[in-house]
Amino acid sequence: MKKTFLSLFGLCWLFANSQDSLPDFSVINKGNNRIVISWNNPFKITRQITIQRSADSLSNFRSIVSVPDPMNRQNGYLDTKAPDDKMFYRLYIHVDGSNFLYSKSKRPVPEGFVPPKIIGSEKIITEPAVDSNLIKVLNKISTPQNAESVYTPEEVLLLQKYKNNKLNKIADSTSRKIDLVLKLKSRPELILPMYRIVSNKDGLVQVNLNDFMEKKYSIRFYEEDSSFLFELKNIKVASFLLDKLNFHHAGWFKSELYDNGKLIETNRFFIPKDF
Repeated sequence: MKKTFLSLFGLCWLFANSQDSLPDFSVINKGNNRIVISWNNPFKITRQITIQRSADSLSNFRSIVSVPDPMNRQNGYLDTKAPDDKMFYRLYIHVDGSNFLYSKSKRPVPEGFVPPKIIGSEKIITEPAVDSNLIKVLNKISTPQNAESVYTPEEVLLLQKYKNNKLNKIADSTSRKIDLVLKLKSRPELILPMYRIVSNKDGLVQVNLNDFMEKKYSIRFYEEDSSFLFELKNIKVASFLLDKLNFHHAGWFKSELYDNGKLIETNRFFIPKDF
């Protein structure tokens, strides 16, 4: 198999345009199915450097080449056999003896790509932390046997918001889990309970009591830790909205619906932050 390593001229050009030192490295998409993987080597002794490729950022990596001279201070490889330009690359670096490490995985970036500028200690483009309530939902699909758990409309709404919010950069593994839930949502066997007290897409709490004329409804609201918030009694309308200001903050809440003092429905709902 013919291996395409960079020429001496290419290495000089590369050194002038990339300063990534091991275990960091650069992956540049030069177009026409040409992916340049390059790095500077600061290690005094390097036994082996192997480039690996995968369609997944975490697993299924396969070695595509070991560089002939891993001791070169500036080194690189031109990959012309990648199935597409969205593959992930990483380096296996054998330093000396039994000491080795793997680099982080990277996807190619376009030639001339400029990373986000930094003002002080804050990036212009930030990656918000994943909401703890989202993590709770994702835990339900972390194993195959839990993948088809029933999800409340509020949980599905929360996942959909994170998926659609282009300001959030979601990790690939997280994104795949969200896709799984949203895909299962459309299956007939995924039954979403029809609660009478839910939060809608705008974060308002929607109450639907179409048979209120025949009942004597009251509703109690609680914090997620079951701390009592407030109660609605003698409800005289079929449908109404409660502003999120009634709940003082974003997060999960609980509701209890009573008919003439008898508990007939409980639910949890989520009120998101204003974006």
